[in-house]
Amino acid sequence: NFGDDVFMNPWPFMVELYRRTQEQRVVPEFELFDLGQVTAMRRLLDSCGEPYGGHVHCDLVMGVPGGMPGTASALVAAVRALPEGATWSATGVGRTSLPVALAALSAGGHLRVGMEDTLTFASGRPVRDNAELVERAAQLATLAQRPPVTPPAARDMLGIEERRPATVGVGTAVGAPLEES
Repeated sequence: NFGDDVFMNPWPFMVELYRRTQEQRVVPEFELFDLGQVTAMRRLLDSCGEPYGGHVHCDLVMGVPGGMPGTASALVAAVRALPEGATWSATGVGRTSLPVALAALSAGGHLRVGMEDTLTFASGRPVRDNAELVERAAQLATLAQRPPVTPPAARDMLGIEERRPATVGVGTAVGAPLEES
């Protein structure tokens, strides 16, 4: 649940979407707002098999009204319920962004940041842009002796294949400037 809204995820719909990710060779990220969703994800994995790429990655979204609180104890409970070998990241919505980030780093997790979740950088000061949040996350990770990884290392960790830009015609990347004739 998310504030006044309710997530409607009927079992047949979840199975259909998950099977499509397998067929289309998409590495899914399981975005989880409460422990019930962790349980549903485990049921999905048990009944439909591993995701494409063979690796489970979960994003714990915390501090949302109606979902998991943005506390260290809630984070620990969620992490304990994840499948063995899963990687995970966490984000705290609003005021829970820093406590969740620090708890996630200390528990071996990764961070998700962005203005989707956090609009205030500090009390009374709005976030300038997503880059500001990424910079703070990198600083926190470095302080926690968990330095940020490079994009290739992140792809490797998540089992994601590098994708090259699509081409149009011979040797022209989409979005690349066209040569004048």
